[in-house]
Amino acid sequence: MKQIQILLDWMYHAIEESFTCQFVSVTASGTPVALPVFLSSFDPDAGTLVISSPVGVKRLENVRQHPEVAVLFSQVGTGKGEPSHVLLVQGRAEVDDNDPENGWKRYFAGWARRQTSARESLPKMRQMWPAYVQRAIIRVQPTRFLGWPEGDMQRAPEIVEVHGAIIERPAALHATPGRLPFRGQVSERNVMIEWTDELIAQIGSYSRAALSYMGQDGYPVTLPLPFTFDRVEHRFTFPVPAQPPAISLEAEGSASMTLLRYDPQRANEAYLLFYGQIAKHGDTWSFSPTRVVLR
Repeated sequence: MKQIQILLDWMYHAIEESFTCQFVSVTASGTPVALPVFLSSFDPDAGTLVISSPVGVKRLENVRQHPEVAVLFSQVGTGKGEPSHVLLVQGRAEVDDNDPENGWKRYFAGWARRQTSARESLPKMRQMWPAYVQRAIIRVQPTRFLGWPEGDMQRAPEIVEVHGAIIERPAALHATPGRLPFRGQVSERNVMIEWTDELIAQIGSYSRAALSYMGQDGYPVTLPLPFTFDRVEHRFTFPVPAQPPAISLEAEGSASMTLLRYDPQRANEAYLLFYGQIAKHGDTWSFSPTRVVLR
C-alpha cells in the first residue's frame, strides 16, 4: 500500500475534527464548484479521503470527466470546539458506483460521527427521495496538502507535497467534452440573475463564502473568505490571502462562489451557488456573478 509522508499535526486535526468539508469538482465548461459534503473516511497512512454521493448528482459526472479535485476543510460555525484551521487538499479522484445500494455503508460510520442525526434521518430520506440512498463512493488520492493553521490566511501557507504523485493537465481545461451517461440528476436551475429584494436578503443571511477558481497546475482551488456585498453594483469583494495558489491563465476570470451558513435545524450547511468572473484589484479580489443556481 502506498503511504504518504507524515503530515503536520494541525492538518490531521483539521481533517479528523471537521464537521462538513467542501468537495470541489470541475464542470464540463472548466469551472470549479465547491459544495458541502460529509467526509466518510480518511486513511492517515495512504492519505485517501472518501465521501459518498447520490448517483444522480452532477459531481459524479464532473469527476469522471475531470478527476483533478480538491477538498476544503475550514470552520463551519457549529460552535462545538471545531478547529479553526484552513486546509485545502488537492488530488485525483475516482468514482466507484459498483454497488450503490450497499457499498457506501462500509464508510457510513465516519459520516454519522460528524452528523449525529444521520442514522435516524436516512430512513426518512429513503421514503422522501429513494435515490438519496443509492450512493456512489468517491475516493480522493491527495497530491498536495496546503493550508493555514489557526485560519490565519495573511501569513504564508504551509504545504506538504505527496511524493510520487502524478500531476497531469486535464483535457477538460482545453475543450468541452461530450456528456457521459449517468443515472438521474438532482433538480437544479442555473439561471441568469434577477436581483430581487428576496435574493439580496438571502445573500445577507449567509456568513461566509468559498471562492473557487482553477489553479495553474490543473487542480481546482477553493478558499474560505470573508466577503462584503455591494447591493448597488451586485459585486462581492474578498481580501486576498498571503501567497494563494496562482490562477490559471487559461481559465482566468471564470470562477464560482458558494455562500455558506450552518443550519442548526438541519444539522447541515445551507448554501447558495453563483457562477461569475473573478478579478484582482491590489490586495482584494472581486467576484461579479453572472448566474445563480436555484435548488
